[in-house]
Amino acid sequence: MFVPQVNGIKGFSLVLALQHHTVIPGYVIDYMHGALLGVTKALLLLWFSPSKDNKGKDFFIGDKVS
Repeated sequence: MFVPQVNGIKGFSLVLALQHHTVIPGYVIDYMHGALLGVTKALLLLWFSPSKDNKGKDFFIGDKVS
């Protein structure tokens, strides 16, 4: 059976049909995507580095920790 790919989605997933499953909290960030691809480093820079013009943003917590 051929399922056309539309915007990167290849078809309906049976996981979406599960009654008590929600997509966002239903998956965890794995080691490869969280650490090896730099997501963790990017988040830490956003939260703590004042050199990226983040000092005035709501997510910046660098001035709240010692």
